[in-house]
Amino acid sequence: KSSAAFDAALNYFMSGLSYLGVDSWTTHYELTLTLFTERVEASYLNSEFDMVEYLSDTIEINAKSVYDLVRVGQINSMTCIAQNKLVDSVDVGLNMLAKFKLKI
Repeated sequence: KSSAAFDAALNYFMSGLSYLGVDSWTTHYELTLTLFTERVEASYLNSEFDMVEYLSDTIEINAKSVYDLVRVGQINSMTCIAQNKLVDSVDVGLNMLAKFKLKI
């Protein structure tokens, strides 16, 4: 059941993104950020890890604030864990902390 729900969610977000214009990061920032972030999570839940990376990079390029990257950072960390890339997961966390000017 849950797999079908994740597939449906992915399709809904893909559909929403298809209606956005090329300049949506400028004209509809909040909507674009939300749809991209939700698509990242749906891709993670569908084990589409390459798509998670691609979409995350797009969000990072267009983000107006480091706060807009927090959820994506969490998903990226979980993606690394799902692939048994534990050191990479720690690196994602450390990079997020660095964006907030925090050091461990």
